[in-house]
This record gives sequence, structure tokens and C-alpha cells, in this order.
Amino acid sequence: MEILIIDNYDNFTCSIYGKKKLGDNVIIIGYDGNFLVEYTLENTCAANDKVMPLFKIPLTQKDIWLNALKESLSKSNYSTENENLIKGKLEATQEHLKDMREISMMLLKK
Repeated sequence: MEILIIDNYDNFTCSIYGKKKLGDNVIIIGYDGNFLVEYTLENTCAANDKVMPLFKIPLTQKDIWLNALKESLSKSNYSTENENLIKGKLEATQEHLKDMREISMMLLKK
């Protein structure tokens, strides 16, 4: 799932939606005032007026809210896809170095 952020310069707000891809369709997650609502956009066409955002914030506060969200998620041990990829590469490199040390020690003993 992704977060879709749309800056509305006509009224200086930032609209935030959820977005997920399901086959050829894109599903936008919005809010109808009471419940979360999923709207299917076939063939990735543009959203229409009935898609309401999860929430709107003033454009001037966008960076403050996104940084606060990022900080909150990092404290909760949530990580992005890139962070997981980097962690996996680091673990693989550590294992590779460990194996290379063992091979080197065996070669030195011979």
C-alpha cells in the first residue's frame, strides 16, 4: 500500500489518500465522513470528484505532518521498503564476510 499525496494549490491544501494496485486496477482509499471507502480506478484513470481524501491538511503544514508521521512510524519499528532492502543487503554482506573469514582461515591452516 502506498500513500498518495496531492497538493491543491487552488485552495492551499494537501489531500492524502491510500493507494494500492490490484491487477490492472488502482484502488484509492478515501473517507466518506464515517467510514473508509475504496474506489476502484480502472486502467489507472484519474480520480473523480466522488473520491474524498483520508484527510486534508493546510499546504503550509504538510512537511510538519509528514515528518511527524515518519518519526512516529520509526519509533513504532515500521520501516519502508527501501529500509528493509538495505537491512537485507547488510545481513547478506555480513554473512558473506563471515563465510570468507572461515574460508581464509581454512586456507591458512593448509
